[in-house]
Amino acid sequence: MNIFQAANGAATFLILSALVGGMAKHLDAVEGSVIEHFMQNTPILYLGLFIVVFRVKTLLDDHRHFGESYQDKSALRYVGFLLAVLSWLFWALAAYVLSSTIRASELMATSLLILTLWVAVHVIEILVDPRDEIGTFLPVSCARSGFL
Repeated sequence: MNIFQAANGAATFLILSALVGGMAKHLDAVEGSVIEHFMQNTPILYLGLFIVVFRVKTLLDDHRHFGESYQDKSALRYVGFLLAVLSWLFWALAAYVLSSTIRASELMATSLLILTLWVAVHVIEILVDPRDEIGTFLPVSCARSGFL
């Protein structure tokens, strides 16, 4: 495991921890049945489920990407990594404020926009150095996204 893969795992832990912490803070203020509260506020459940499932999907994709046998050492690789870190921070903020679904959705949309920029940087990286593994990265990533 290299440092990029370790950071990817740490980001997953950060995001899931932020989700648990944010929900604990929210549930502390709920009076009555927690199950009844969630049944009346299903957007919280749906958005939380999306955050968890999509994070697991990107964890797998990013772990594979960062573990490629050929590691480009160009500036594009590091720009992509910085975009990933920035995206993960917005993602964690969205998870923490999940009980405010509108704010969490805005933060997730920002995170997804940054992730899209990261994919664009990776495509440029591939075009600059075709030894990179485009043959599997983009089709597998698109297939996993389509599954979601």
